[in-house]
Amino acid sequence: MDKTEFAGFTKNYLYLLLSQIVTYAFNFFIAVSIAKKLGVTHFGEFFLIATIQNFFLLIADFGINTLYLREASKDRTLLNTYLNNIFALKLLLFIIAYILMQIFVMIFGYTAHIANLSLIFGLSMLPIGFSTLFIFTFRAIGRMDRELLTACFNGIVTILFLLWMYHSDISIEKVIMLWCFMNVLVMFFSFFVLKKTVEITLKPEYTLWRTLLSEAKYFLLYMLTSWVYIQIDTIMLSQYNSIDAVGLYQAAVKIVTVSVIFGDVMLYNFFPFISGKYREDPRKGKYLIGKISELTMAVVWPVLIAVIFFGKEALFTIYGPQYIQASLPLILLGIGYLFYYGPPYGIILPALGYQKINFHIALWAAVANIILNLILIPKYGIAGAAAATSLTYIGMKCIYMIVFVKLKLPIFSLNNIVFFFIILFMTILVKTFQTHFILGILLYILVIIFYIYKNIFKKIQLELTYNI
Repeated sequence: MDKTEFAGFTKNYLYLLLSQIVTYAFNFFIAVSIAKKLGVTHFGEFFLIATIQNFFLLIADFGINTLYLREASKDRTLLNTYLNNIFALKLLLFIIAYILMQIFVMIFGYTAHIANLSLIFGLSMLPIGFSTLFIFTFRAIGRMDRELLTACFNGIVTILFLLWMYHSDISIEKVIMLWCFMNVLVMFFSFFVLKKTVEITLKPEYTLWRTLLSEAKYFLLYMLTSWVYIQIDTIMLSQYNSIDAVGLYQAAVKIVTVSVIFGDVMLYNFFPFISGKYREDPRKGKYLIGKISELTMAVVWPVLIAVIFFGKEALFTIYGPQYIQASLPLILLGIGYLFYYGPPYGIILPALGYQKINFHIALWAAVANIILNLILIPKYGIAGAAAATSLTYIGMKCIYMIVFVKLKLPIFSLNNIVFFFIILFMTILVKTFQTHFILGILLYILVIIFYIYKNIFKKIQLELTYNI
């Protein structure tokens, strides 16, 4: 990779970073607006249905998007073949997923109100599914500028949505209907951008469907089991506690989730890149795994440590005093995510062709999380749900370390440990001497930027450019 190639890669990463920041930020603003305007109960209803929908959205996807991204990144001549077949297949999978979602709501005995809301909310799976497919296409061909364009349009639509929320009388039903309409608009816009970027013939070869479904099955199984250990706690809270508990818990979850935006962007952006580089040169691929892991940790850990120390203040500032009850769950989740977003990273395994191993680890985590939730939620409520998630993440990280050692893949370096204690020390100082809060935060940010540039970014550039 020469300097021009590296510059192009860096530019694509920045496009993806900006698009993900826009998407995550506006979704977070929507969540906060719903929480403030509709209150804890309706906030809980909205995200209970969203959580259920997320599970069936995975069925509608069937792991095909991830398979498509990996294969099209390796060989772009396959792009049109995959894309033209996935269109029709996704429509069929959406119908199946939508029916299963409504059956799920009936079986678990949710109220008629929740069931009616799910009928509307479930329709958004179709535009979300197609929009995601189009975005994965942009990533596969290295046109992250197209993804940024789509994210900006989504941001404009979201701003209009937020303005409507704050200047009119709203109900949960109206919010969900407008949410569906927003996703339809984004789908059509992203399709328009796609047609300007690649050729689409829409001539499916049905004989290829069996191959697609067969090859994607482990991606699907991994994503379904991941959903269990990440989101099953919300479902179990609704069954063993209350909708209000779901609302409080989701308030904490949203803060932790938005805190790891940069980590998610790092890992998902580098997924096709690592796959290609490891295939070309395993030595260089392993080096990149180590450095990318270090980079992800460097941008995520400082934010999560800040969330752990300033969680109560964050809840009060963002949502209001009625959500302060979620302080303990937020701290527990922050600790769990600290492990989850520390090296080694599970997403590295499917990039190297080890998706079966990843699935088995996720399956163990799903079973463990269900058992922990069954034990802890009835007794401790939202704090129990957060503790179950954190314990699951810690257990997963231990297993990943064993797997990475056996596969002779890099885990973490001494720099990781030193950086962690530096950030921890600086956070304690900022917490202790809050009279100099702004100065402390600025110093905090400068240390992180210096560390990333000097110890990671420059070394990656040297490795890729000069094969050092």
